[in-house]
Amino acid sequence: MAKALSAALSVLVISLLLCVSPARSLSFEIHKERTKCMNEELHSGALVLGEYRVTDPKELDKPAIHKIHARLSDPDGYTLHLAEGVDKGQFGFKASTTGVYVACFWLENVDAKEAVVAVDLDWKTGVAAKDWGNIAKREHIDGVELELRKIEELVDSIHEEMLFLREKEQEMRAFNESTNTRIVVLGALSLLFCLLVAVFQSLHMKVFFERKKLL
Repeated sequence: MAKALSAALSVLVISLLLCVSPARSLSFEIHKERTKCMNEELHSGALVLGEYRVTDPKELDKPAIHKIHARLSDPDGYTLHLAEGVDKGQFGFKASTTGVYVACFWLENVDAKEAVVAVDLDWKTGVAAKDWGNIAKREHIDGVELELRKIEELVDSIHEEMLFLREKEQEMRAFNESTNTRIVVLGALSLLFCLLVAVFQSLHMKVFFERKKLL
């Protein structure tokens, strides 16, 4: 019974992980003297774990020929991770502020004119970024209790994400209302300006015709 319950909870955890998409695996190419950047908007307190490595789609069993540079920065431009001349690396951090975090990769000092490097990037956030194996050993939990702990963390993560999205929605709504108000004011001012111009032209034409004694 316990094994069946544990299996059911495992399926539920995996389903929730797929729904909230806390982990992403990306593959991309970097061309010589061109920078490839990925960004993600995170809320304050979000846990992030990333790992990248240079690969060769044609010769996966051989070591990478070219090295890359990698830089991860927070919304304020502060460097959280910097690696130069590497073929793999990893980073982990907890978001200190809400905003867009950017990871950039590029090539330098490459002799080949058409150098292209393939890179695999694993980006995990929230529950997926936690080392549940160490947590289970440290807190002496396993089986059903561990799965319940994962579900609790997932529910909290989903709740925080919903609050974050609601906050962004309120910001966008306030921005839209402000924009609409500005448009209405601008339209009214434009109409008033057109009326003033029309009145001025009428008075000018009246004075002109009076001088010419046409009226």
